[in-house]
Amino acid sequence: VQKTITKHNKKFVTFAEPHLDTENPFVDAPDLDPNIFSWAPHFYDFFMLVMKSFNRWIAIDIDSTLPVFSPYLIDWVFRRNLAKMKKSGRKMNVLIGEIGIPFDMGPRTDYNAALNRTLRAVEANDLDFTLWCYYPLNTEGEGDDWNGEDLSIRTKNGNRGLLSAIRPFVFKCPTKASVSQHFDPFSQTYKLELDLENYSKDHQLAV
Repeated sequence: VQKTITKHNKKFVTFAEPHLDTENPFVDAPDLDPNIFSWAPHFYDFFMLVMKSFNRWIAIDIDSTLPVFSPYLIDWVFRRNLAKMKKSGRKMNVLIGEIGIPFDMGPRTDYNAALNRTLRAVEANDLDFTLWCYYPLNTEGEGDDWNGEDLSIRTKNGNRGLLSAIRPFVFKCPTKASVSQHFDPFSQTYKLELDLENYSKDHQLAV
């Protein structure tokens, strides 16, 4: 696959995805050339995905498989989980290949808060990600037409979760200078943490 992709453009990168292992959610990447491969594990709020329920006070730590209680500890555990995923890429750039929330958790669910909780941990680790998913034919009855899932922020009837899904981000920054980002969709505030040892006034930065 990689040879076919780079045959068309040598700058193209092939995304390698680990197999799903519930006993080891942080599968280490194989020894691949980081110039032509990127590591793309998936991450979901497991409690939310399986139970179809969002509660600010409970989640599952996919590392220990134990429940976690309180917003503070959930944020800490999710940040740690994604930090391990970032390290699992070894020398390769890591892009979270799938991340998102189910939108069939009932009309009283605060979907923006649910999505923001997951994306905060991504930003804290300065990770790239693919929001799953964008399926404009999604319907309330059939969902995404795939495996019983209803994860799309686009539907036939409009959009969902956009307050949290649309976020500012760094798209031009010196390598290793960006450490973490934080966006609060409710107060509309954005913070960027830089490593000043890897950043100078001559570098260009764009958000």
